[in-house]
Amino acid sequence: MKKIELKYPIPFFVVDRPKSLELLRYCNISKLPFKVGIMAHANTSKNFRRLFREFKGENIIKMADSAVFTKDGCIPNEYKELFKFYENMRVEYGIIIDALKNKDATIKSAKEAIEVYDSGEYNFNLVGVAQGNSVEEYLDCYIKLKDLGFKYIGIGGLLKKIENSSRYVKVKDEKFLEEVVKKIRNEFPNDWLFLLGCFHPKRINLLRKYEIFGADYKGWILNYKPPTKEEKKIMNKDELRKYRFIQIKRYLYNKVFSNYISQERKLLLVSCSKKKKPYHTKNGIPAIELYDGPQFKILRKYLDIPNLDIYIISAKYGLVGSLDYIELYDMEMTAKRAEELKNTINKSLNFIFEQNQYSEVLINLGKNYLRALDGFTKKLNNQDCNIVIISGRIGERLHRMKKWLDSLRGDN
Repeated sequence: MKKIELKYPIPFFVVDRPKSLELLRYCNISKLPFKVGIMAHANTSKNFRRLFREFKGENIIKMADSAVFTKDGCIPNEYKELFKFYENMRVEYGIIIDALKNKDATIKSAKEAIEVYDSGEYNFNLVGVAQGNSVEEYLDCYIKLKDLGFKYIGIGGLLKKIENSSRYVKVKDEKFLEEVVKKIRNEFPNDWLFLLGCFHPKRINLLRKYEIFGADYKGWILNYKPPTKEEKKIMNKDELRKYRFIQIKRYLYNKVFSNYISQERKLLLVSCSKKKKPYHTKNGIPAIELYDGPQFKILRKYLDIPNLDIYIISAKYGLVGSLDYIELYDMEMTAKRAEELKNTINKSLNFIFEQNQYSEVLINLGKNYLRALDGFTKKLNNQDCNIVIISGRIGERLHRMKKWLDSLRGDN
């Protein structure tokens, strides 16, 4: 895939177990055309630290903290020991042990951290943390960290603690967050800044406004709808896993990654296939997984292209998104059925074009499926985009579609 200009803030996905890394690998984050971070803590298993260390990607940045705010707290609480963990995890950035809302205790710890760091030969960048109870305290802490020699500083303590839990997941006060960041940024306009725990799709524009290098995101892994009790009974372990993974991948690409790619999106229209996979869920499975003809075997290899939308014309359902859940059916697309579907498909496509700016549209449809687009293809010619309708035998059409997909990924 072609690389694009780096756009801050870099999203850092918090991971602390092998399943988290497995999910990110399933989402193909190492193939994204922009920088993505993964963030772990030192108080994890030896096996996880190995998997974290081995997680590769030219666009991947790794960071770790001390786990001071986790349930078990910071286990390697001596800096020499903690830094060994950071080195073993092969991180680019390692965070000091800070004290929540306690400026003085944080500065005391930061002084010890940088003395140990400067006395050794470490391959990671040491990150200080500014803490405080007011905007003035945060700024004072930040200045003291700079006086100690810190070049990389994060802002912590902006999350609200959930009652009866060790977790901090919500920003306590959006206004206060911006006041702190604005004050520090006004005083130090060119500094590297990181916001601990504060990444969220709704906050991307704010982080860009103040040129924040990155922020970590703890809640990314929770963005899925759990299966019902009935579905749990009939789904095996692998199906439950895929059910969750597909939903989270769709969330990340639609809500997070879409903010880092060109607004000029690509659209692919394909026909459904007679061959379908059997499944055991109550409410169907995503269309891209259900259909199992030759073109869908190809398409499933290109789901990592973040600015590509795939829509399928179905003889039963009309126009469906590639990740829309549909059920098994047996219906042939005839000329009569295409005529019946034409109006609803045209309305759906009109809405899709109102919501997106497409620079390219590729249409890979058989004769009867093309009938369902009668009228709309003429309207497409008036759009400011490049429209290609593939014709020819099935093998030739598959070859041309794959070549187009390769060009989007930058494989040509």
